[in-house]
Amino acid sequence: MKTKMAKYRPINTKFWTDSYIFKLSSDEKLVYNFLFTNEKTNICGIYELPQHMISIFTGIRFENINIILEKFERDSKIVYVAEWMYVINFVKNQMMNDKVRIGVKRGLEAIPSKILNEIKKVDAHFNERYSNFI
Repeated sequence: MKTKMAKYRPINTKFWTDSYIFKLSSDEKLVYNFLFTNEKTNICGIYELPQHMISIFTGIRFENINIILEKFERDSKIVYVAEWMYVINFVKNQMMNDKVRIGVKRGLEAIPSKILNEIKKVDAHFNERYSNFI
């Protein structure tokens, strides 16, 4: 029986002093960190994540999750479409090697084309960001 390997997402210690993060409220910081570290994440930074799960795991009221995600979208940090999360600079912050490149390519191939097309409509730079993988 094959067991699933645990995923680890190292967080740079400069996270807390990043100029964007520094200005966020405590709830916003928690949600932003959650977007990088929750068990649904994958190496390509695009994954299915219902808002109610963010609320349950962070303890932040559902109504506030929606407000926070809308802020992140306005700030061009995420795209959230049909319960799919796209963390815009997720791949950029990965330490690239052949295994990571293969993982990103596989991750992109697993995303429903309808979702990917919606993301591309919102992020005009998507093809640039993922040009090494598509």
